[in-house]
Amino acid sequence: IYNNTSHEHETNYNKFRITLWKLVKHIFVSAGVCQLVALASQLSIPMFVMKLLQQIENRTESSSQGGSGSSYESIVHETIGYVLGIFILSIVNALCTHRYQFLSYESGIIIRSSVMCAIYEKSLNLNPRGRMGLTSGVVTNLSATDTQKLFEVCHDLHQIWSCPLAIIIVVVLLLLIIGPSCLVGAAILIGLVPLSKRVAHWIVRIRKERVAVADERVHIVSAMLQDIKITKLMNYEDEFERRVQDARRREMKLVRKEQFVWGLTLV
Repeated sequence: IYNNTSHEHETNYNKFRITLWKLVKHIFVSAGVCQLVALASQLSIPMFVMKLLQQIENRTESSSQGGSGSSYESIVHETIGYVLGIFILSIVNALCTHRYQFLSYESGIIIRSSVMCAIYEKSLNLNPRGRMGLTSGVVTNLSATDTQKLFEVCHDLHQIWSCPLAIIIVVVLLLLIIGPSCLVGAAILIGLVPLSKRVAHWIVRIRKERVAVADERVHIVSAMLQDIKITKLMNYEDEFERRVQDARRREMKLVRKEQFVWGLTLV
């Protein structure tokens, strides 16, 4: 990145992104299929439960009105299909959900390892001009923190399409079952989107400040360890400790702020 112009940087970024996609596309697509099947089974279970309860309710009403054929065997015969359907759908949902999580984690591990290797290879091949402004703290954060974020994104990326799809299907089903009153809940969900987006931007801004402070702290520690002889000879231990503690206090202040915003979001 540091050796390239903006056009070369964009070209290399597109190639890098395509390479990562080729590494995990067969796993990632399979995870999406499992998520789709799990979503379909998860949404089908309440429909089967509703049909089961309606069948039992109709049989109970006919029995209370003195209707014939209300024996236990007839109820079991009429509802056994719904019970088996709920049982099979529950198994399919569990299997597909865990398979989706496994494949997502696998794709995340592949991307994290690949990006980590690419970062180290790039940092070792930089010329002196490319090393300008690049510290060991930046490299450490790229290989540790940023690659971990890519790993987490791979696990949750399918939620981008599955959550809206689930919301749309549920709203349509509720609209058919209970009528227009369900649109109030849908309106609340839609109204919370701008608020969630604003909070997300807030968290990202705090995280950028925290990463900058973490880079500073790691750079101080690396400088001390690289020149440990001079540090000992000039008795700089206390000064380095003071600088590290100061950076750590500022970092922890931002960490508490970020966690407070995240906790407020969950509440």
